[in-house]
Amino acid sequence: MTAPESVPPPGDYGDGPVFLRVHRARAAGHWPVPGFDREVNDRALGADPDHDWIRVPQGNSRCGHADRDRLVADHALPGDAVEVVRFRPPSGRRR
Repeated sequence: MTAPESVPPPGDYGDGPVFLRVHRARAAGHWPVPGFDREVNDRALGADPDHDWIRVPQGNSRCGHADRDRLVADHALPGDAVEVVRFRPPSGRRR
C-alpha cells in the first residue's frame, strides 16, 4: 500500500476508495460519532496508533468531503482533526 494522499475540496467522483482519517488526540471529546464506524478490515489501518480510518461508503472524495463537513458542522469535530484521503495504487500496477 502506498502512503495516503490528502484530497483537497471539493473532491471528485470516481477516485476511490476514499477514507476519512480522524486524528484521535485532536478530536478528543468529539469522537467517536455514531454512524461513522472505523475501518477494521485492514491490519495496517486498524493498527494505526494515532488515527481512526473510516471508509467512505460511496467511494469518492466528493462524498468524503460532504461527510467531513457534516462531522465538523453537526458534531463539532475540529477541522484539523478529520481529513479526506485516498491511496493511489503503486505506479506501474493496475487494479
